[in-house]
Amino acid sequence: MLIVISFLVLGIPDRSHAFEDLPLAAKASSFFDQTDKQESRGRREFYFSWGYNREWYATRSDFYINQPSLGNNFALNNLRAHDDPEFGMIFKRPFVPQYSLRAGYFVKPDLALEFSYDHAKYTVTENQTVYLAGQLGGQWHQGPVLAKDILSYKLNNGANFLLLNVVKRLSVVGQPGENMSLAVLIRGGFGVVLPHAWNKVLGRHNKDGFQFGGWDAGMGAALRWTIFKPVFLELENKFLHAHYVDIRVHEGRANHDVGAYVLNLNLGAAVAKKR
Repeated sequence: MLIVISFLVLGIPDRSHAFEDLPLAAKASSFFDQTDKQESRGRREFYFSWGYNREWYATRSDFYINQPSLGNNFALNNLRAHDDPEFGMIFKRPFVPQYSLRAGYFVKPDLALEFSYDHAKYTVTENQTVYLAGQLGGQWHQGPVLAKDILSYKLNNGANFLLLNVVKRLSVVGQPGENMSLAVLIRGGFGVVLPHAWNKVLGRHNKDGFQFGGWDAGMGAALRWTIFKPVFLELENKFLHAHYVDIRVHEGRANHDVGAYVLNLNLGAAVAKKR
């Protein structure tokens, strides 16, 4: 009974000012910790990254070549192709190897719009036997041929995949933008291809140069590791399909499709938007 009376007289200790009793350094630390967490959870940010890529052209391509003035209209089936990374040139001429860039903005903490560009190279493997069917010089031909006797084909200054992506971010370790945080990015999009084609058909060169070459679509996932903000390292795996149309050849045009598995390693920076 005495204990109850003493509480009524003296009052229950008021802990509402406990924060005020903390040392100044502790107050500041607590404030900035809370601020960082709030910014991470509500983070809007711009980001940019640069890196290099490899391609594996898993699907074989069918080429359709039409040269009306020469009486040629034929198909070459199941051609293999490979990339040409040239990583030995990275420090001498960084735009020569197969490079990649990304630029995007998180419109929501977990959702971004992104522009991506992969400067990939595509070369038809010459020492292979393929199947030809169609008109050569106005005469019908059908059967196996050595690819290099009919076609030499390189997108040597780039197959050049451009995509506009939607990106979904899933936090794995920490919050986005925090030091040593880890996130998974799932991205997919559609775009166009701007190839630079060099080729020979039956020994005759095209007039090479950049051109609009068709459309592409891709989907993949990346692991982004924020080392020390704003710097991050990103490893991406992607599957891509491109449809090339009206590629310039001597006295005509060529169409073909490309299916690729793409591996990118990029270094970048993310800057939070000020509110």
